[in-house]
Amino acid sequence: MTDKELVRMVARSDGFHLRPAYYRNEVKKRFDRTVTAASVTKAIGTYKNRLSLPQKALISKANELLMACHHDKYLAIAIVGKAAVS
Repeated sequence: MTDKELVRMVARSDGFHLRPAYYRNEVKKRFDRTVTAASVTKAIGTYKNRLSLPQKALISKANELLMACHHDKYLAIAIVGKAAVS
């Protein structure tokens, strides 16, 4: 596996909102591989860009998901969890 794939695996399981040092430490801990901050940035983008997602678009998608789940927020949470690991 490449460094990028390992970083993406950690990001999918733990979230994309964390600082690059977190991903570097987790890859080292889980896979015993040292990755650089540049590898993290190339794999999942810069920290600033990952935090600056458009809120209006996210809320719109969340509303669509809730409507598809008949406003059952626990079902929506379960679906998002499954999507994160797939």
